[in-house]
Amino acid sequence: MRPSLALLIGLLLLPSAASSHHAGAAIYDPTATTQIEGVVTRISWRNPHVHFGIRVTAENGAAEQWDVESNSISILSRMGITSDVLRAGERIRVAGWPARRSASAMFATNMLLPGGAEVLLAPRAKPIWSDETLGVGDIWVTDGGAIIGGDAGNGIFRVWSTNMANPQSFPLFRDVVVVEDNYPLTDAARTARADWDPVADNPYLGCTPMGMPRVMGQPYPIEFVDLGDEILLRIELFDIERTITMDALSPAREFSRSPLGHSIGRWEDDTLVVTTTHVSWPYFDQSGVPLGAAAGIVERFTPDAGSGRLHYTITVTDSSTFTEPVTLRKYWMWRPGEEIQHFDCTESE
Repeated sequence: MRPSLALLIGLLLLPSAASSHHAGAAIYDPTATTQIEGVVTRISWRNPHVHFGIRVTAENGAAEQWDVESNSISILSRMGITSDVLRAGERIRVAGWPARRSASAMFATNMLLPGGAEVLLAPRAKPIWSDETLGVGDIWVTDGGAIIGGDAGNGIFRVWSTNMANPQSFPLFRDVVVVEDNYPLTDAARTARADWDPVADNPYLGCTPMGMPRVMGQPYPIEFVDLGDEILLRIELFDIERTITMDALSPAREFSRSPLGHSIGRWEDDTLVVTTTHVSWPYFDQSGVPLGAAAGIVERFTPDAGSGRLHYTITVTDSSTFTEPVTLRKYWMWRPGEEIQHFDCTESE
């Protein structure tokens, strides 16, 4: 029996459930918490996720080497956490999600430093050991700071941020362990998802830039840039750039397939409507639901100056995967001063 929708929403509200989109509940157990204490032996401060090693003394006196994973430097930097917070040779305490397939690995949400300060490594993480904390996660988890009724002169052409506490921000954030979908899947699609191995088959664990439509469910800021006959959609994750052709004659031409496909846009008042075809990315989401070669995707982006939000709907039509079109919704918010950072992803050692 699959978990309920309430469980899915609950897990999304856990510290870093959404931000750990590369690892997710397929690798770690977000319903459990483990704590370790030991000496930092190595630090790898990079995207897509920060890693550090800790030498722990087991109950029998033997030394154990733990691999501890945390959020990306893009997320941590926005929380005010930089690489100088941690040094090799220090003795620290760490709490987080235990790994499902390893007895000596975890995803860290809290870290206690030698001086007594506690580092909150995940949005919505709460202090466990100390009243002195480092790490401000509220910029990721509320609409706070968003301009309400502010300057709408640029319309859609600005940087938009994600409210990571709202499950609606992640319509394509799915996990093989946490799935409550009402997707009208074909028999072939159900079989493909059942055969999906979240480790061996998962292209999301490293630095491979994800394709459409999954890339639109990622948590990092996006930016629309007006290039005249084209609109550039910049996505911080993997430094992805989508080109939207504002040319009504484009559908008559031939295009090769690619992970992002070919996107053609048009305006309906203030709403940008984008139709995407020729997508070669093989997955609809991160739970192993496939995407067929003939899939068609229609997106609608509508800025709302009254709320400071960019409302979004995406409809996927794919007869090989769905028995009827599937429509999902989310929103971004405008937080002035936000910029698209360079992601600079580096594969794990």
